Amino acid sequence: MEPIARLTKTPQELISTDGKVYKLSPLEPIDLGELEVWIADLPIHKMKRQLAILGDSLSVEQRTAMLHRAFDESNEQSSLAKPKSQEILESLEGISKILYLCMRKNHPEITMQEVSTVCTMENMVEIEKHLEALNALDKSSEDENSGPKQ
Repeated sequence: MEPIARLTKTPQELISTDGKVYKLSPLEPIDLGELEVWIADLPIHKMKRQLAILGDSLSVEQRTAMLHRAFDESNEQSSLAKPKSQEILESLEGISKILYLCMRKNHPEITMQEVSTVCTMENMVEIEKHLEALNALDKSSEDENSGPKQ
């Protein structure tokens, strides 16, 4: 059953630890698409950072192997319903990304950096409750897929 906030598209109010009030809106299909792309791109970005650090110390074969591994990982998590994607969405980074997507409609000036100061381990339970009310995060059963509803 859909939460009333999702059906009516009523924003939820989140009060940060410093007292600032943020309005969270339900995720739209475009947000889910952006979230899916973000998850699929994570291994590619990780590989790019590793290549930048390692520089010319790698052979062409090693670089090719890293590239293939990154693309394989990307394919493993290219859908929100895949287990690896769910693991990412339940991390602090994943919840921060979902929170950002829920905030930006009412706060277009907000950045991921600002969201990372709002989304902390201290207020994670409260944030998860707000996201569940919007149906942006479903933690109702650990046996079933959680994460954003499509």
